[in-house]
Amino acid sequence: PTIKDPIYAAMIEDMDTAIGRFLKALDEAGLRENTLVIFKSDNGGYNGDNRPLRGLKGMLYEGGIRVPMIVKWPGLGKTGIVCEEPIMSTDFYPSLLEMAGLPAMPNQTADGKSFVPALKGESFNRGAIYWHFPHYSNHGMQSPGGAIRLGDYKLLEYYENNTVQLFNLREDIGEQ
Repeated sequence: PTIKDPIYAAMIEDMDTAIGRFLKALDEAGLRENTLVIFKSDNGGYNGDNRPLRGLKGMLYEGGIRVPMIVKWPGLGKTGIVCEEPIMSTDFYPSLLEMAGLPAMPNQTADGKSFVPALKGESFNRGAIYWHFPHYSNHGMQSPGGAIRLGDYKLLEYYENNTVQLFNLREDIGEQ
């Protein structure tokens, strides 16, 4: 998509340049093949250029929460793998522990699930994912609410007016 906001476009270009510098520095130090690199955004798109996804950054619709992630795990991850199973930030902790060969601390509860099987090209089923957004968004387009996703189904609940919406994302990625 064309980015119509020149400031946002410049920020994307700067990020691309910075990532290139980082990868070049790894190459120059001889560390590229011994370094795990993860690139992930925090929320959905900024200005609604997420079509066919509905919503934008900070909303519970897919356009506000669905983001790409790239993982390069030299020597251990399979190249060219595309995983359709969603993950979330809480999944990083158990994944990084597993990648490093470290156990969780005794009596430590982890909400996430390791996505290492997906990186190896194996079956990965995340299970249900939950979002809780108990306040108004700074752009004013998201009221307090929550969401749960399991498989293709996603349920949204808005606390302000006690409404719910149910979507089958396989059949309706735009949550219409």
